[in-house]
Amino acid sequence: MWPIEAKFWRCGLPLQWETPAEKPPLTSERAHVWLCHLAKAQQYLAHNTPAENRRAKQMIPADKANEFLLSRAWLRCILSAYTDNAEPQAIRIGITETGKPFATDYPLLQFSLSHSGEFVAIALSHRPVGIDIEKLRAVPDWQALADTMLPRAVIAEIAGFSGDQQQNEFLRRFTAYEACLKAHGVGFSGRTRMAYTKNPQVFSLPEISGYTGSVCEIIGKN
Repeated sequence: MWPIEAKFWRCGLPLQWETPAEKPPLTSERAHVWLCHLAKAQQYLAHNTPAENRRAKQMIPADKANEFLLSRAWLRCILSAYTDNAEPQAIRIGITETGKPFATDYPLLQFSLSHSGEFVAIALSHRPVGIDIEKLRAVPDWQALADTMLPRAVIAEIAGFSGDQQQNEFLRRFTAYEACLKAHGVGFSGRTRMAYTKNPQVFSLPEISGYTGSVCEIIGKN
């Protein structure tokens, strides 16, 4: 399953995307992050399972279904490289009660994915991990959204910015919050400010023009 046409970053090291010639080894020290163009997953759609194709047909609108299939195709392609080149379609992906996906037959490999706009970002680790990416856009009601999830001190920091910077900073902090929730395996009903402050290790992703993103690993849990 190599080479993979995707950008790679080893979490916590210099903020720079790479295109490695082979899969870098995944150690217990650094999560791996892959940034993939959704459109380039067309060549991998055959990796999806019949169940995933049926699930997509039930999604509305059609764009949502297409994004689901393309992001799953990328996920299976990359998981194959981290599971001794297992057949992508044969990798069993389960879902926890709170909606967090996991590789059923590879309990030591944890992953998280997020898609927005033209990209899907995928994080892999031997520890609980979460990732979120957002396309930069206008968020005129950011304060009302922030009041439901972010600590007051963080909201005050965002308010210190002006114009588009304020909304971009909200989205940056929002991705950190979402990445934390995903790392902790917390579903929508469990959203709380506690998830933002619960001793995770959060990193901003390297620069992606027009986007912002964060990845979270929970240190001390294997």
